[in-house]
Amino acid sequence: MKVLCIHGIGHQEERVATWRNDWLPAITAAIGEWDPSGKLEFQQFAYDDAFDRADSSSFVYFTAMAKLIKSWVMHAGERDIFGLFDKYRWTVGMVAQFVALPTLRVEVRTKLAREIADFKPDVIIAHSLGGLIAYDTLSSRQTQALLGGFSGRLITIGTQVAHPSVCEVFAGRIQCPPMLARWWNFYNEDDVMFTRSFSLPGEERFKDVRTPFEFQLISHDADYYLQHEQAKSECWRELVLGLRSGGVRGIEAAKAISAVTTSGKRGTKVASKAAMAEATSTSTAAAMAAAVAA
Repeated sequence: MKVLCIHGIGHQEERVATWRNDWLPAITAAIGEWDPSGKLEFQQFAYDDAFDRADSSSFVYFTAMAKLIKSWVMHAGERDIFGLFDKYRWTVGMVAQFVALPTLRVEVRTKLAREIADFKPDVIIAHSLGGLIAYDTLSSRQTQALLGGFSGRLITIGTQVAHPSVCEVFAGRIQCPPMLARWWNFYNEDDVMFTRSFSLPGEERFKDVRTPFEFQLISHDADYYLQHEQAKSECWRELVLGLRSGGVRGIEAAKAISAVTTSGKRGTKVASKAAMAEATSTSTAAAMAAAVAA
């Protein structure tokens, strides 16, 4: 399985070792639980340089920054958030740049589209601002021809895509990009970094995964999302089985598994490894759903 990872805010590329120590073990463990013998190939998309070069002094930028900071304060409530402002340039500032600077968005999504075409990932995992960049790239008509026929899966975690000040960039609405086989969005209500929950009524390829946790001040850490129990039960299992079966059957299987898992949240029994293996060998949605419910 080829996994393209897109980091979030916070100048992550200066802390490559930390990023690898957090993300890779979490993803490897989550996927390995359902596919112990599977081989994973990781690649990280780098984009900090584009934000570093981009304008950070325009009136539009500061207007976007003001909206976001106001939202941040309101969402954080009585928490002590003032220690975070020292790093606003690489946190709030990066999201504000994304919102305010169309040329920056074009540069980054063009670069990502070409990397997707070159790497050909099975799944894209995007955290925070990375989720914005991934969604912008996959939903923009300008980059469709650059994606190299990508038709994989997307996992967004702690993303700001539905925040009112950000959603304006997408004409005020969120839609599932047409080429995606499946899109999972992990949401934590205690994450104060402009995250918002959202739903796509009638869109069976999209799944909202609630992953509540509190950690330190902002509850935004990617590895906490990735290792969450709800992520294990509502995403990773589907991902592995869907990729094993492939094609249209893989999409049908993901829907079947989702239906069984969702309907039995209060008392669902976890499928055994043997039943899962048998289901993937038959490559039928019905068998996979039976494996999950078994």
